[in-house]
Amino acid sequence: MNENQAEIVGLLCAEGNYYDKRSSGWEYHCKRRKSYWRTNKRTVYIQFCNYNIQLLKWFQYLVKEVYGFTPNKQWDRVRICKRAIITDLLQYYKPGGLNWRVPKEVMDNKQLIPRFIRGYFEGDGCSSRDIRFSSINFSALQQVQYLLTQIQIDSNIQGPYISKNPYRKPNYLLRIKSKHKQLFFEIIKPFYRN
Repeated sequence: MNENQAEIVGLLCAEGNYYDKRSSGWEYHCKRRKSYWRTNKRTVYIQFCNYNIQLLKWFQYLVKEVYGFTPNKQWDRVRICKRAIITDLLQYYKPGGLNWRVPKEVMDNKQLIPRFIRGYFEGDGCSSRDIRFSSINFSALQQVQYLLTQIQIDSNIQGPYISKNPYRKPNYLLRIKSKHKQLFFEIIKPFYRN
């Protein structure tokens, strides 16, 4: 894993999703000019969703740098449909809000930690007086907290914050105090300070 891959995985852990479905239906064959019933057509893609257009372009650039392929960008998402790239990313990234973890390659390598955290911060982080990361995945936030201690940034996890909506999962916040804010920005170098 290189630094750009670590940032891609961080962005996917924050705002990524994976789609793998099979469907049946009529499909038009343009050369034969005829429609056929297609059974078990498989659709697979990984997409990164965000309303920040510059961040979508940055994700597109990172994928181009690592894999030599420019994925499709729509107004709020970048979709990767190439199976070779998907299988490579799935060995580092386990999709799902409760399933994702920090990859072992990032946990063991201090050069990859800032890039992974930058990707995760761009997606699920914000900064005001202090810096906050929010997630429903408590164990993954503990791993991010461990990464922050590896680069000498103190943090704490607060929560669970339970919504009035019974269908929502409890949310947790990882907070970096304001005294470490400048150090965080020097080490992580985020593009967008939210």
